[in-house]
Amino acid sequence: MAGDRFGVEGAGGVIPLPPAARLYAYGGGLLALLIGLGLLHHHGYRKGVDAERARYEAGLAEAGQRYAAQVERDARTNQEAVSAYESEVAHLRAAAVPVGPVRLCLDPVRAGEVPAVPRVAAGTGGSAAAAGSVPGVSGGTAVGPDIGPGLQLIADRGDRLSAQVRHLLERNRKLSELASEER
Repeated sequence: MAGDRFGVEGAGGVIPLPPAARLYAYGGGLLALLIGLGLLHHHGYRKGVDAERARYEAGLAEAGQRYAAQVERDARTNQEAVSAYESEVAHLRAAAVPVGPVRLCLDPVRAGEVPAVPRVAAGTGGSAAAAGSVPGVSGGTAVGPDIGPGLQLIADRGDRLSAQVRHLLERNRKLSELASEER
């Protein structure tokens, strides 16, 4: 072992270390190297995590701003649609002309008797019809229920629905324009 230079220097030269001490020395050096690499890796990992966290938080802030802007646009568009709808309904109510009673009467040419209804034989499962003929309405002089108010309600409801559809279409058009502007 004279050529072995691994050991402790003493007064008479290099004193060789026993094999177990060599293993401890190699193991200690390897352990120090692994600890150094682990610390280096941990430091790089922490920098990456911190950078990722910063990007995530910046993305959240941007998403929050976009959401707030979208909520504001939606509220503004909704308010415009509601006010336009209310003004249209008010305009329709102001423009409504009272209509006198309406009676539906048969044309005087067709006044008189209605053709007879054929009779259904008993036991065939059908309902029995009135025998003979049904009396008709003479030239519009017969008194019947006034259906004018009912027709007026139907017309008013139709006007409201028409106004509502127009304003919903306008709102959708505005939302489409806003969406195309963002792209």
